[in-house]
Amino acid sequence: MKLEIISSVAARSAGNIVLIDLVSILIVLVLGGLLGAFMFWGMFNKAGVPGWWSIIPIVGYMGVCRVAQRPTWWVILLIVPEAIPLVGWAFSFVIWVMLCMGVSRIFGHGVAFAIGLTLLPIVFYPILSYGSRQYLGPQVV
Repeated sequence: MKLEIISSVAARSAGNIVLIDLVSILIVLVLGGLLGAFMFWGMFNKAGVPGWWSIIPIVGYMGVCRVAQRPTWWVILLIVPEAIPLVGWAFSFVIWVMLCMGVSRIFGHGVAFAIGLTLLPIVFYPILSYGSRQYLGPQVV
């Protein structure tokens, strides 16, 4: 009898732990999405792209392509290769680096800033979005 009570309590505790873990993951994902939207919103507005595009993940990638003056179909190059382990990730990373180079150049920054956008986006995208630099437009590319 005591063994059944203990196993019942343990099963309920394990279920609560799983629920807490799922809620924690959901909170982290929502906060990450809000942070990403904040980082891109100002940049999109400076470049004439609607700021709300930053809220929707794939549409946000389309906005980055538009800001970097790259074709919109590059979004496919960012998303589809992710299904291929290692090689696909490396390919997507190279495409992302190229987009960061375009974004950096279009705002009048150089390669060092593009490396910052690639490796420390949480620092460099808000600097780009809410700093004093203006969008220079397609004549730069």
